[in-house]
Amino acid sequence: MVKEDGTILNYDYINGRRNVDMINAGKILFDVYEQTGNPKYKKAMDLLYNAMMDHPRNSLGGFWHKEVYPWQMWLDGLYMASPYLAQYAQVNNKPELLNDVIMQFLIVEKFMRDPVTGLYFHAWDEKKVQKWCDPVTGLSHHFWGRSIGWWYMALVDVLDFVPENHPLRDKLLVIADELARTLPEFQHDGLWYQIVNLEEREGNYQEATASAMFMYAVAKAVNKGYIDRRYNKIATEAERNSA
Repeated sequence: MVKEDGTILNYDYINGRRNVDMINAGKILFDVYEQTGNPKYKKAMDLLYNAMMDHPRNSLGGFWHKEVYPWQMWLDGLYMASPYLAQYAQVNNKPELLNDVIMQFLIVEKFMRDPVTGLYFHAWDEKKVQKWCDPVTGLSHHFWGRSIGWWYMALVDVLDFVPENHPLRDKLLVIADELARTLPEFQHDGLWYQIVNLEEREGNYQEATASAMFMYAVAKAVNKGYIDRRYNKIATEAERNSA
């Protein structure tokens, strides 16, 4: 998959193919490079970093989800790129990159969190022109369980690389705590629905993947001390009812 010059098979981030979905799998390169010392893996890590530094952004510095999805931020995009970039920042001593990663979360929290429910809308179009968005807010209309799960997993995974003395760490911890307080309000028999707040909607259903994501994020956040241990009940109920 990785050639001697660090290029990655079938990965082309030029010619309109810049896409944050392509970054997440690169996390394995850190372990492979540490175990083998083969410089081609370091070159591949640098390739992915450089691709993201060349990735299009909105006016606030938030990464577009894809080059072909202009001005759009999606919750799942945070999971696809941010943990990789946070680890790259730690390994290569790039505090400015870590600040960039944290900024992505703060942008999403400001523009995509619903103050009424505490949930997050799946996507936001800064230009407010997409057919799927609200013409006033630029937000999509629904709370998609999987996307919130990706967002929450991204948050707790990135926190692993944020030093305890970082000035913005507490803001990330507050975001983690707020979502942990919100999730039980929409948990039914331990699980969550595909559209989280529309459990009565015909065709909606309890979604295994979203529930697994929430279980992982909450359990890890508790075990790492990012949120209070009382929230562990959320994860244990999900585990018990998913069996």
